[in-house]
Amino acid sequence: MAQATSILSCLLAKAALLIRLCVHVQMAWLRRDLAAVDRSRTPWLIVGLHAPWYNSNTAHQGEGEGMRHSMEALLYSYGVDLVFAGGWSPPMWWSCSCAVAPVGERQ
Repeated sequence: MAQATSILSCLLAKAALLIRLCVHVQMAWLRRDLAAVDRSRTPWLIVGLHAPWYNSNTAHQGEGEGMRHSMEALLYSYGVDLVFAGGWSPPMWWSCSCAVAPVGERQ
């Protein structure tokens, strides 16, 4: 039993490391992609993602919290205009999407 627990702990640690590496790679890609946008040619910057960061469905609240914490400030800093988020899994259907910053707060 102790050996199985040790192996499981090792596998979980490796999985956690792999997840952190994937997140790092994805965030680097997102930064590069956002930085490359020419706003004179692309006046609207729209992002789509699956797990809604804000929603009123108690069965799915908090599912996108980790992503929100790691990405929201980045999207603000690059002036993302709109985020579409939601899924097609009843009873959630599509969660309401909203502008990243309220009208009037945009510089």
